[in-house]
Amino acid sequence: MTQFVPFLVIAVGLASVPARTAAQSLAPSRSKIFSHRDVRGKPIPGYQAGYVFGVNASMSAFWVDHEVKGPVLEQAIDLPNSFRQSVGAVAVSFDERIAVGAGAADKEGRLVSALAWFKMDGSLIRIVRTSPFAAAKIGFTVDGSLWAIGMELLDDKSDYKPGHDVMRQYGTDGSLIRSIVPWSSLATVGGGHPVEGGLLLTSRNYAALISTRAKTWTLVSPQQGIVSAGSLQTPQGFEIICGGVTDSGRLFVDGQWSNDAWQGQYPHSPVFEIATDSGALELVEAASALPIEEGLMMLGSEGENLVFHARAWGKDSRLIWARAR
Repeated sequence: MTQFVPFLVIAVGLASVPARTAAQSLAPSRSKIFSHRDVRGKPIPGYQAGYVFGVNASMSAFWVDHEVKGPVLEQAIDLPNSFRQSVGAVAVSFDERIAVGAGAADKEGRLVSALAWFKMDGSLIRIVRTSPFAAAKIGFTVDGSLWAIGMELLDDKSDYKPGHDVMRQYGTDGSLIRSIVPWSSLATVGGGHPVEGGLLLTSRNYAALISTRAKTWTLVSPQQGIVSAGSLQTPQGFEIICGGVTDSGRLFVDGQWSNDAWQGQYPHSPVFEIATDSGALELVEAASALPIEEGLMMLGSEGENLVFHARAWGKDSRLIWARAR
């Protein structure tokens, strides 16, 4: 479920690669040194409310760092009366709680899925069993809702349960508020489950599902439910890897190209905004805000800023905040 990906190699603005004209550009807001944790070759981390968080390489523990204070917590999951425990997803709320999506086997050897809430000191608040639904990605909105995208399996775990919803909203007490976005509404390209390889993006006011298999986006409000949805028109050969949704509901993605599909049209590692009226990916000029780096990825958003992790040979890793204008 958790996506492993190498850092993207940036080659923005090279003379030999004339980029397609961008309608808007990223304006840098601020940056911070973030050199205490090496995230290369590990599941892609996330950012929200001043915290960077993720899962370790063995998926046996979760970690949380603060952008200023540095490491806050790193610990394994411990579900009662279970074994072979693993961490699949982690999120941090705006009121400094941690949520973890986990899997384990119970005493009878049955596979179970759960969500667990923790305080910042690592103490457990609650555990909610979600089986047969297994959360692949999770994230908070400012009202305290925990959002999850995932899949349901049949009782014998032989296949996916037909027709299930792939997105859920949980309340501050861990109760299920709603399940939305039926699998049947997301026809995948080439088969497979629509959540596999997909993204869950959250900000103060919105949650968004980006299905890379179905090539769709769905924007959701905690109060209104689905606000808008549509099909993605992605450039040929472009694979969405990371993304962010702003407080006003703007959707952005970055990723990588297969082979040399980008040659002559786009930057090597572009940032796109999803045009919610058409589903087209609109190029955002990023060279001035995100100078050429050895590695760069979008972690999330803060207000109307996108937050990136960047590193270069011989330099400390950084967090960069930039706003599309």
